[in-house]
Amino acid sequence: MKTCIITGASQGLGRCLAARFAAGGADLALCARNANELSQLATDLQAQYPNITVFWQRCDMSQPADIAQFMQAAIAQARHGIGALINNVGAFELNRAANDPGAELLSRMLSLNLYAAYHSVAAVLPTLLAQQSGHIFNIESIAAIDILDDCAAYSISKRALHAYTQLLRRDLASQHVRVTGVQPGAMLTRSWEGATVPPDKIIPPEEVAELVWQCYQLSDRTVVENIVVRPALP
Repeated sequence: MKTCIITGASQGLGRCLAARFAAGGADLALCARNANELSQLATDLQAQYPNITVFWQRCDMSQPADIAQFMQAAIAQARHGIGALINNVGAFELNRAANDPGAELLSRMLSLNLYAAYHSVAAVLPTLLAQQSGHIFNIESIAAIDILDDCAAYSISKRALHAYTQLLRRDLASQHVRVTGVQPGAMLTRSWEGATVPPDKIIPPEEVAELVWQCYQLSDRTVVENIVVRPALP
């Protein structure tokens, strides 16, 4: 099976995505900043699924040069081409719209929540176009469609990613490259460690990963434009 590239794969949703795509038989190309966790994940998945290949590389997704180097290596090692690019890496911090006068926080949010995906697509797109196939998933957030007052910079960056995803889908629809935006609500990841929110009001990331996998499995004639996932309980 073709290679699935996943950014921010060492923990949270990225880790669940890696596990689900590996279970489905996909080769993997994984990156994250935490080399120790990423190396252990790759070792575990390779042992559990010996028929796939798992390539990994430490990458700072805020640095365009790092992104280009990782994507180039991921494409070079792909045995059967690139099946999917999952732009999962992101950052989250709380702030109000009027409390970032120098735009330092906004710049950080844009770097990881928008520009990382933009540069990743730019690096992989020529391969997808040459193949005339492939699927790009941009992991956005429910904040991309329902702006969160206490997460101003985060909401701005995710809304921008949502717009980019829509524009990219329109541009690539006639070139056999599918583009899907994923907008999950609060997921049970490290970001919520120590929170007092009841567990049944937080989405298991494994379920979001399953939705992405099922979407990827659809025929090339069908594209799911958006996957909106919310906790069942308000």
